[in-house]
Amino acid sequence: MQCVFHPTQMTGVRCHHCQRAICQACDHRIKGSPYCQECIVAGINALRHQAAPPYGQAWPPPANNKSPLIATFFALVPGLGAAYNGQHVKALCHFVLPVSLWQLASLLGDFPAFAFTMGGGALYLFSLFDAWQTAQRARAGADLAAEDARIKHWLQNNVFVWGVYLLGIGALTALDQLAPRFVHRAWPLLFLIAVAYSLRGLFKTAAPVAPPETPYQPRPVSFMATGMTTGLSSTYDSGKEPAASNLINAEHRFDRWG
Repeated sequence: MQCVFHPTQMTGVRCHHCQRAICQACDHRIKGSPYCQECIVAGINALRHQAAPPYGQAWPPPANNKSPLIATFFALVPGLGAAYNGQHVKALCHFVLPVSLWQLASLLGDFPAFAFTMGGGALYLFSLFDAWQTAQRARAGADLAAEDARIKHWLQNNVFVWGVYLLGIGALTALDQLAPRFVHRAWPLLFLIAVAYSLRGLFKTAAPVAPPETPYQPRPVSFMATGMTTGLSSTYDSGKEPAASNLINAEHRFDRWG
């Protein structure tokens, strides 16, 4: 077949877009596919005429097709709803928090067990609602990665808090396995220790902090100012009034010239 741009040239290659025959001189490869020059120019013009965002505004993030129903269904298992929405750090929090509270409920007595069970249940119901709402916001184009990054940043800044929390639950679980019923009897003491530590940190934060002392820095004085200041200070240091001192100086000069 003949090239559409050079009829004297025979070829067996067609443009990937318009399917017209093109010779070797007209064959322009883009990612390994042949294109003619007209299709390349038309593609560039189409990109130029696309609607641009208003001045000073960025393109909105692309919306995805997350299903709120599927997200809520996965959230029946703590953490899977947030993982379906692509928020893996939040998924870890949705799993660790209710499960740890339920573990504390199994370790402590009747009243603490009821309180921790209700707290874990409230967090579990919140994870269901959050999975539904997050999927809806994802459909609207919300930036879920930025929200997950903020949670990760908070966890990095509070490593001591959640580290002690998880290690404490693990230590209580191991202690309950080694000495059954011990945690049931000792939880009031552990609670008082935790409250005392919290109050200590609160009072330490609220204590007034003295301002730092600024080191003494002598003010530089010029030669002329030093001479004027020295003369004035010597006048006052002599214990005499400035007028009397001036009178004595005048009499001394008169006697010298006389």
